[in-house]
Amino acid sequence: MGSKLDLKGVKARQASILIDLRCCGLKQVTYAIEPSPKNLSYAARLRNEIISRHQRGTLVIEDYFPHLKQTKDTFNEWADDWLLIVTQTLAKTTLREYRNSLGRFRDAWGSKRLTEITAADIITTLASIDLAAKSFNNIVSPLRALLSMAYRMGKTRTDLSLHITQRKKEQTDGPDPLTHQEIERVLDTAGDWRNYFEVAIYTGMRPSEQIALSWGDVDMIAGSITIKTARVRGMDKSTKTSAVRTVWLSIRGLEALKRQRQISGFSDWVFVNPVSGSRLSDTQPPSDAWKRILKLASVRARDARQTRHTYATLMLMADAKPSFVSRQLGHSTAQMFFKTYSKWIDSEDDKREVAKLDATNNVTIKTKPRRINE
Repeated sequence: MGSKLDLKGVKARQASILIDLRCCGLKQVTYAIEPSPKNLSYAARLRNEIISRHQRGTLVIEDYFPHLKQTKDTFNEWADDWLLIVTQTLAKTTLREYRNSLGRFRDAWGSKRLTEITAADIITTLASIDLAAKSFNNIVSPLRALLSMAYRMGKTRTDLSLHITQRKKEQTDGPDPLTHQEIERVLDTAGDWRNYFEVAIYTGMRPSEQIALSWGDVDMIAGSITIKTARVRGMDKSTKTSAVRTVWLSIRGLEALKRQRQISGFSDWVFVNPVSGSRLSDTQPPSDAWKRILKLASVRARDARQTRHTYATLMLMADAKPSFVSRQLGHSTAQMFFKTYSKWIDSEDDKREVAKLDATNNVTIKTKPRRINE
């Protein structure tokens, strides 16, 4: 006598059988057959087969339940379901960006069933998007994940995500730090923004971290700040590397914070909008101010994030250890730091290495070389 079939996942109703397919990312499906013992056993075997095909990545649910084809899984419906599935794994700002990105594709395919979307639809729609590589790659990232999961869950017959190709980013310019003279001209011209940019230049904080900084994270006695939050589009989130770090302050950074305390001391936040006195929602106001200040100071235009590069190169030129500077900046790996700032690291190391040779040979450089025929 064979072993008894496990009827887990099937349930008898008055005139039908309910098959639970939530383990496959689907829902409970009503199977319109009489709930007899024989039919319950059949439904259990059917469920096991569906689960097995799902686990192998070959499930096409419409092969079993064609009626689902007409009632479910348009692009819009699946996009809504997918966003619910990933909600708990994403930061709020990322989730909002995903919703915005998918809006572009809802316009194109919203009412289409997933099974009706073709590779040609994907390729032609993406080809029509006129965006820089970084922005393009950002908006297709959630689309790729959405389509990939749809295939794994048997909602499409082919993996449409394979037709999404990221665009190659243009080579970015390296660091373009300010010189000592440029720093002083900029700060002398910065007005109400002076403290903000002096702290930026002498701590290397990311702009999103700086506008999220609270007075509770500043230790004036120890001369340090704790960075654990970033602020993006009006929402607080973890830092770029999701790590909390301590940044030790130089004298100029500490003095700028002391002056700022007199300005925003009654606020919970270190830096507020100098015009309205309200908390900064994003980095656009300081970025706009930076552009104006550089122009007024007759300093060559640079992105406001160059304050971070300026701090790093100032530290390296002051002979600070690269590993320490990398920790101050909050880089996820030392490799990234060395790649970005190799020019400044290597130049100082090269000079020291040549000096070793001179010291070993007790070489004295003549200021005026003799001519060969002398």
